[in-house]
Amino acid sequence: MQVTLDAKRISHLLALLLASFLIAKLLQVKFEWAPLSAWGLGISISCQVSNAILKLMDPESNFNENNNLDDNEIKWQQERKRELEKRKERRIGGDSNDKKKE
Repeated sequence: MQVTLDAKRISHLLALLLASFLIAKLLQVKFEWAPLSAWGLGISISCQVSNAILKLMDPESNFNENNNLDDNEIKWQQERKRELEKRKERRIGGDSNDKKKE
C-alpha cells in the first residue's frame, strides 16, 4: 500500500486536529471533563462528521439516490427481511403445533 501526502490530505488532517482540539477544550472548560475523556470524544465527533461529509461529497462512493444505499446493501436488507419472516413463520407454526398436542 502506498501512502500519498499532498496538500489536500495534510490540510484535512490539520482541520481534524483543530476541530478535535476545539471540541476537547470546550468539554474541558464548560463541562469540566478530564483531558483524556474530552480528547477521546472530540476526536470521535470530528472524525465521524468528517467521514459523513466525505461520503456525501465523494462521487465514487457506494451511495446513490435510492435511500442512500447501494445495490449490495439493498440486497442484503431484502435477504435479512426474508430470513426474519421465515423465523417468524416457524415460531408461529411451532406454537400452533404445541397447542394441538395439548
